[in-house]
Amino acid sequence: MTDLLCMGQLVLDCLVRNVNEKGPTQRSATAEQIGLHVGGDALNEAVITSRLGLRSAAAGFVGNDPAGKIILDALQQAGCGTEAVRVRDDLATVIANIRIDRDGSRSSINSQAVRLNGQKIDPQVIPDCRAVSFASCFRAPLDDAGNNYRLAMKAREKGAYVLADCKVPLYPIEPVEDFRRFFECVDYFFPNETEAGYYSGVALKSDSPLSDFRQAAGFFLQMGVRNVVIKAGSRGCYFLNSEEEYLLEALPAKVIDTTGAGDSFVAGFICALLDGRYNKECCQYGLACASLAVQSQGASSGARNREEVEEVFNRYCR
Repeated sequence: MTDLLCMGQLVLDCLVRNVNEKGPTQRSATAEQIGLHVGGDALNEAVITSRLGLRSAAAGFVGNDPAGKIILDALQQAGCGTEAVRVRDDLATVIANIRIDRDGSRSSINSQAVRLNGQKIDPQVIPDCRAVSFASCFRAPLDDAGNNYRLAMKAREKGAYVLADCKVPLYPIEPVEDFRRFFECVDYFFPNETEAGYYSGVALKSDSPLSDFRQAAGFFLQMGVRNVVIKAGSRGCYFLNSEEEYLLEALPAKVIDTTGAGDSFVAGFICALLDGRYNKECCQYGLACASLAVQSQGASSGARNREEVEEVFNRYCR
């Protein structure tokens, strides 16, 4: 039986680190390093949770091209199921250009390929499993309110937890209020500060007071979500449900690259949740995973095994 199905974006990232704009000519620049790494929220979560001992699988779309083959090979090498990954001749695999600055912050450039020509995941691909993660809501292939609801209902029929991470849309989609039926199926929702602010209308900054986090998270509770976890970068994470509220500090780390840190947090949270841990421990386990993620380059290269995460968790959270 599959433990976790991760649905959403499957991407090849081109990471450009520490760009020097003053190249030898006006039309050139140099960088400390340029490399290709597999990524995308669904892939990151599937690969990391597989390393942490879950039987994980991915669902999404790639093109019948070299980038797609790299992504499929990476999933299979990590031991992830790929039965729900569709390879299509009419698609170009999504490739993102990600610039990483010296403080570890990043910015990205995406092409029209990220729209996946309107492809949607068929609810029938959801297997008997313990949890289903909508790893990149509001971007293709999870940008359709009606299909997201159908997928979530199929997951609930299987008795699985429904978890959702999200993205700010790059292209116009339905208003967030149209996703209400989907939100009513979601057990845990994981926006970061920017995403929570974008959808709730409450701007969150590095120095925002707790009341702003409460207001932003409250928007999603009103939409029907049971538990909201806002990934707050260097501040850690904020948790809110009808009975609990806390802001937990990030764990110590030497930041090299923040790419995939949020996905690592969600991966750690899911593993702890399926272990039967309490919500606060799940958040701390996610923070342990994230602290490992930011100390290495690439979206899924941080947490290499369960023992590493346990060591960080026990050192700082016990």
